Amino acid sequence: MNPRSTTVREYLTGLREEGVKSLADRLQSFRAAGDLPPGSDSLALARLLVTLVQGLAVQAASGVPRETLHAVADQMMMCWPRRAGRC
Repeated sequence: MNPRSTTVREYLTGLREEGVKSLADRLQSFRAAGDLPPGSDSLALARLLVTLVQGLAVQAASGVPRETLHAVADQMMMCWPRRAGRC
């Protein structure tokens, strides 16, 4: 592999990880405010969201209908952790 490709790959990986970390920090603030259950794993939730968005992007690029992508997102939100007393 070209050494310059490795550098680009490492740079892009770093950008992705920064995005995940930033999202995890935001989710942590939601948890601290009581908008997510106390036992929520902010980093795991951030990775879950990033994985979902990336998967939806791949499916959209492959021609999956918008309605189907919305149904997937809706199903994911049904699984999203909620604080007690909220639906």
